[in-house]
Parts: sequence; C-alpha cells; structure tokens
Amino acid sequence: MKILFLTNPLFSHTKGAINYIEPLTKNNEVHVFVDSKYSDLFLNINCTLHFYKQELHQINNNLINEYPEYHGGIGTIEKDKTIDDMLIEMEKMLEYSLRASKNYHDSIICDIRSLVPDLIFRDSCAIYGRTIADELGIKVYGYTTSLTLSEEEMQFNKRRYLELSQNYDLADLSDDEINIFWDKIKIVYKKICVYYGVRALPIGFLLNADEEKNFCYGLPFEKHSLINKTYFYFTPKIFENEYIAKNNDSCNSIYMSSGTILCFPIYVYNSIINYLKDSTTELNIAFKYWDTKVIKTEALPKNVKFYNYANQTELLKKSNLFITHGGYNSIIESIYYGVPMIVIPLVNDQFLSGYFLEKYGVAVVVKKREIVSSKDVKIAFDDFKKKTRINELRKIRNEILNLTRLSELNNYI
Repeated sequence: MKILFLTNPLFSHTKGAINYIEPLTKNNEVHVFVDSKYSDLFLNINCTLHFYKQELHQINNNLINEYPEYHGGIGTIEKDKTIDDMLIEMEKMLEYSLRASKNYHDSIICDIRSLVPDLIFRDSCAIYGRTIADELGIKVYGYTTSLTLSEEEMQFNKRRYLELSQNYDLADLSDDEINIFWDKIKIVYKKICVYYGVRALPIGFLLNADEEKNFCYGLPFEKHSLINKTYFYFTPKIFENEYIAKNNDSCNSIYMSSGTILCFPIYVYNSIINYLKDSTTELNIAFKYWDTKVIKTEALPKNVKFYNYANQTELLKKSNLFITHGGYNSIIESIYYGVPMIVIPLVNDQFLSGYFLEKYGVAVVVKKREIVSSKDVKIAFDDFKKKTRINELRKIRNEILNLTRLSELNNYI
C-alpha cells in the first residue's frame, strides 16, 4: 500500500509523527511531507520525504498579521469574555486555520495527485489533509501528536473541556448557558467550514482529526474512550526501550524547559532562580535565547546552568522535578523517566495536558502569572510536594505500557 503522511511542519509534531510513520514502513511504501529542516529525524527511516515549500512559512506568517489579537494561539488572550467574545475568538481562530490550510492545500495537491496514494494519514492540525483527500477521493485517517480530545469526550463534560481546550473561565455560566454556548459554536463552525469548502470540523479540531479512524499515542482523557471504535490508542515509541527505574530520593536536580517555540516570561525564570540560588539543588534550564543578545544576564548562582539546546532525556534521567510548559513529547518523556512535574501552560493543548497530569497526581499546574516572586515559587513547590506521588507515575506508566504496541499499527489500516 502507498501511504502518504501529511505532518504539521513544527518540530514537536514531526518528532511525534515518527511514532506512526516508522512501523508503517515495514509493510508499505511510505511518503512523508515535512519541513526540510527536520529531515535529519528520518535518517534511519525507510520512507520518501517531500518538502513543504519554504515560502509557505512566510505566506502564513503574513496571514497571521491579519489576526493580531489571535495569532499567539489558544490561551494567549487573558481577559474576561462574554459568550459573544468567545464565539468571535473561536470563529477567527478557525478562519485563520482554514485559510492557512488552503495555502498548503494549493501548494501540494498537484504533487499528491501525481503520487496517487492509497491512504492519507494527516496530523489533526494539517486540515489540508482532509480537503485534499476529499477532493481526490482518497481514504484519510487522522493522528494526533498531543493528547486527543474527541467530541464524544467533550460532551461528557462540556463545561470542563471547553474551559480546558480554549482556556476559558466558564464558572459564571449556568449549565443551560453552557449548552447554548456549545450549540452556537457548532453553528459558527458549520458556517465557516461550508464557506471554505471543508467537511465539518469538530470543536477542538486541533486535538481531534475526527476521521474514519484516528490514531493516538498515550492515554485518553476518559477511560471509556478506549472502547471507542474510531479512536485507537498506542504505547509511545519511547516506552519500547528498556527501562531502568531510578530512585528519585537520590536525585537533587531540577530540569526546566518551555519547549522549542515559546519561552516562559522572564519573571518566571528569575523567580525560580532566586528561590533556589542558595540551595544545593542543581537547576538546569533549556532556554533558546541563552547566550544571545535577546536577554541580559548577571552572574548566575553556581547551581544554575543554562542551555541553548538541552539533551532533555539525559537531564530527565537525573532529575526529580521537571518544570515544563506541558508539551506532549515532554510529558511523555517525563512519565517514562518517572519525573513528576510542575506544569506552567503557555498555549493550546498545554492547559489540557496540565489538567490531565494533575488529575493523575503526577503534576501540579501553575499559571504563569502566579509566579512573579520567590514566595510564589515556594507556594508552588510546597503544593508540588503535597500533591504529587511517585507511585502514581508508576501507575500511569504501566497503563501506557498496557496499550496496543505501535508495531501492530499495520493491523488497523
């Protein structure tokens, strides 16, 4: 079978997609559309790479400028909102996504028509995979490189999941108002999808491809979702490695990272450094602007070390706390290495990830605006010690290990 993967052209999405791509190369001819700067990730994978045109990045950056309030992503607008405000915000974010998707669609559809694939796998954020498949009459399956939130799960608790997926505070809305809000979102989404010629997308479309079959690595939000016959959950690739348990009590090291795209506010770094500066705890910080002209630094405490790019897995192996933005690859690695977390969400699915981890007792969530001083850090650390439990990390790790192995993915296509 000739299979085409349409990845989202970001590092974390590309890295996550390899979980699905690699096992499918065993029995199929696999083609992958990817950003050329991530081609090294595929050096040992038997697939054919096709590169998105570099000018697409600039074209969509220019498009972002038409949405100055919304371009930072879900969760970056922090203000009180009415239902109408929230509907406008969701409408604009969907509209931008569909316009950006059309740019990708128009750029690659001729190449895909020439390839004649039997099946398209699309990242939930690669909406153009849906429009191309529908236009060419090709079967399409979806996958996520984040926690997956199906619309069925959202309906299980509309208030909670609308709050988490959009970073809204809906506490003042009655249950009837929540249902009205939900129905209005569906109407708005249907209208915009019809206008742009896209098969209807679900609420939370960035976390849910909503295709005939949908593939996910890691656990679902609601355990009843494991029996959903259109969503399939797999053990992440890293869990196939031999695991050596460590004694967290013997570690005295903290690792802090906000991922490869965004950074925490400077006051967050300063507050944590000032809190730990007189301690014996080692603090390792991944910060992409380190040693550049973007920031000014004074003499650092001896126990603090910055990295432009950190070897995350090696640092997690010796850490007993991970301060993270809640990116999915990061939390999967942290669970694998048995490191509890303080999650400071910045954008998009990170709010959901934080809630998920806190529910399991393996992390505490702290809002970025709540860490502006050493005193705030102490409160967060005390909360962390009180609420997180190492045995819960082992439990969630075992639950993930009991999922279907990715080597069996071929049986689902």
